[in-house]
Amino acid sequence: MCMSKIKKIGEFLFPNLYYYLQGKSREKQFQGIRNYKEHIELKYKSKFGVELNLENPVTFYDKLNYLRLYSSDDDVSYLVDKIKVKEYLVKLGYEEYIAKLIDSFSNFNDFSKFYKEHKNKISYVVKLNHTSGDVFFYNNGKWRDKKGKPISRRIVFGILKQRLNLNYFHYSLEKQYDSIQPRILVEEYLESLNDHGLDEYKFFCNYGEAKLINVVKGRQDASNLREAFTDSNLRILNAYQKEKILDQKDIIKPKNFDEMIRFCETTTNSLPLIRVDLMTNGNKFYFCEFTFFDCGGMNIFYPEKANKELGELFDISRIIQKNH
Repeated sequence: MCMSKIKKIGEFLFPNLYYYLQGKSREKQFQGIRNYKEHIELKYKSKFGVELNLENPVTFYDKLNYLRLYSSDDDVSYLVDKIKVKEYLVKLGYEEYIAKLIDSFSNFNDFSKFYKEHKNKISYVVKLNHTSGDVFFYNNGKWRDKKGKPISRRIVFGILKQRLNLNYFHYSLEKQYDSIQPRILVEEYLESLNDHGLDEYKFFCNYGEAKLINVVKGRQDASNLREAFTDSNLRILNAYQKEKILDQKDIIKPKNFDEMIRFCETTTNSLPLIRVDLMTNGNKFYFCEFTFFDCGGMNIFYPEKANKELGELFDISRIIQKNH
């Protein structure tokens, strides 16, 4: 039996122990890092067989990882704290675009009590405010992960319980996460106009200007999940990653697209590179999250030339000059 199957069995049978040991392993790895730059370079090359150029960043992920290491020390952790960012956007007048916060918990047992009290009564979304990717949908008494795949309650609870104790900086080396106080948050479940969930638009912004857009459809229905990378006019680019690709005819400009663009401009105009995730039903959009380092800097585009072409869209010269 291969190791991946053994891990899956262990995760299913003993989720609390599985994620506890996973957390301990990550913490041990973090304590063993002596040079962040070398660690990131080796990890990237091991995963993709490609060297990062962090001395003279050219490709998209060169620049992203350069910023991970050398961007400003200004405290912008509130932008990636999924609770504090709601408060920030309310102050900017964007309350109507934020999913309602139902409750939040610093203690897993309190969340467990919430679940038992509301079991099969309401639908909601559960997230951790201090990590990336830990998003779970509870609807009609069933759990699904962020890609719409069914997931057992035991695994969801194992992840939430153990990662509530995780310093995500020790896992991602993204310093914005280092000072966040971990909490489980429960927010309203946003209904869509179809069975596949709301459409998602991920705007990659350079000082407020959307340079690249990742359009995702079928987010809550894994079998129908499709995506494409487009320019600011929603024209599909010759650049892709792992998911099945959308056709141009499938991308219809939302009625509120210009409003979404203005939201990105207002909230990110001081930042060299940040991803703004918004969801829309075509008429109204909702804020999901800000992400500084897409996929933790550990991804790549295909074909090979797309990495440089997309990198050229983002000007980080101000940060480079500041560090020289």
